[in-house]
This record gives sequence, C-alpha cells and structure tokens, in this order.
Amino acid sequence: MGFFSNLFGKKNCCFCNQEVGALKRDKIRNKEYICNECKRKVSQFVRVSEMDKAEIEAHMKFMERREKIYKEVLEPMNGKLYAADNRLHSIRFYDDAGMFIINSSLQKEYHEVFRYDEVESWEYYKEENPGQNGAKPTFKEDGVKLHIKAPESISVPSIGKEKAKGGTRPHPYIKREIKLTIRKDQKKSDEATRIIAHFGFIYGIHDGDHALFGGMSKEEKRNFQAGVESFKLAGSLLKSAAKGELDPNNIDPEMQAKADEVAKLQEDAKMGAIAKYMRSADEIEARYPEQ
Repeated sequence: MGFFSNLFGKKNCCFCNQEVGALKRDKIRNKEYICNECKRKVSQFVRVSEMDKAEIEAHMKFMERREKIYKEVLEPMNGKLYAADNRLHSIRFYDDAGMFIINSSLQKEYHEVFRYDEVESWEYYKEENPGQNGAKPTFKEDGVKLHIKAPESISVPSIGKEKAKGGTRPHPYIKREIKLTIRKDQKKSDEATRIIAHFGFIYGIHDGDHALFGGMSKEEKRNFQAGVESFKLAGSLLKSAAKGELDPNNIDPEMQAKADEVAKLQEDAKMGAIAKYMRSADEIEARYPEQ
C-alpha cells in the first residue's frame, strides 16, 4: 500500500501548497512536486524534473520579466508572423526589438520570448510516413529545429557567407533543441522555409555575397564605413588635442555622439548583421532589470 500511496496518492505542490493527484502534478528534484496550474508559469521547453524549487522559482521570475517585455514592448508592435496554425507552432519576429516569440496550442500563462542572439543555429526538418507494400513514403510533417545557446556555453559568432551562424548569448534555462512543427499538410504554405530565410536575414548569412553586377557586399560596406568614420574621428580628436581643446574629463557632447556612433559601426563590422538586433534587445532588457 505504501508504494502505491507514494506513487498515486495526493501530494502538495511546493509552490502553492495545493493538494493534487498524480495526473495533475510533476515531480521535481528533492522529492517535491509542482502542480499543473503552477507549471503554466514555466516554459514548455524546460524539464522541471531536472530543477529544484529554487531553480524553478528563478525561472518563473525570468518568464514573468519577459512576459512584461512582451506586453509592454512587443505586443504593440506588429511583428512578422509565420505559420499561423493555432494547432501547431508559429513564430512572430519583432525585428525592431531583436526578439521573437513562439506560439503553440499549449495553455501557458507567459509567452515564450527569445532574443535573436540566443539562437545558435537553425535547420529545416521533414518527417515522412513509411510507404506500405512498396509504395513511396508520404509527407507527415515538417518544421524548424532551433538550437538555443546553452547556459554553460559562450562563444563569439562568425557571421557571413560559409561561416557558422552562432548565437552569442546563452539562454539561462533552455538546454535542448526546440523542435517546431510548422506543417502537417504539404499542400499548405511552406512557412518553415520562410522562417529559415528570416533567421538567415537576421544573421546576415548572405551579407558576404556580391551583387550580380559587382560592387561591395553588405559585409564589405560595413567594414568600409567603420574604417572611414574611425579615421574621421581620429582626425577630429588629433585636431582638438593640438588646439588644447581636448579634455578627457569633459568631452564635448557632439564629439561623444560621434564616438558612440563609431563604436556602433565598429561593432557592426565585427559582429555582422546581428549586432543591431543585439543592441535593441539590450536596450529593452535594461529597462526591465532583474528583481
């Protein structure tokens, strides 16, 4: 009786203290439980069984913070929605914020909000039903697999043609690839390809390509502009220093603005297309500090 009582008997949720049965709870570490209602505050892409109460509480605060960003910043924007089938997954990109959300049919309290630079790589996938009696396989589903930068790993991306895609910012909680089922009917629009193309645009995968009739690539233009503006700024600083007008403790606002702009251009040249999206996300998150 003790074994079945422990397995199927009611237990208290360690978050709300509600007593719930075996079908309405999940076991977390340290032999504690979370009820289905409290679990609605947890991302669908984490495993609560691998977390203890303190880790889940921190994760809930993280999700709450990003939900506030969604409500106050992202939702007022239109964004770009791909694959709007409510029964499956869809993505809405917010380029002006450097963030996107993943929608699904699961009833969660908070939206799944991600920064662009948390995505390490992405790939198309397709599954088929095996053919019967020698018949050809038939389409089952397709979609996109997202590899999110794991919490324990940090690397600097290489952006451009034939270079790794690479996100720069580890996600504090997502540890596994995210499989997004986009389509179960091949006759419907190929939204997975559009999603992949948009990630490619964000990371400037083809920025190293040259136009059909020549000219500099986007990557070369960024490098050139950064070099020119850096040279101009250096010249201005030398002139001010020669005139005795350069005071390190009291920089002219106009000169400081030029220096800030050059810093952005240098960052663009180093990081590639993703740099501007990183800045946008940084600026937004700075307005919502961790409590």
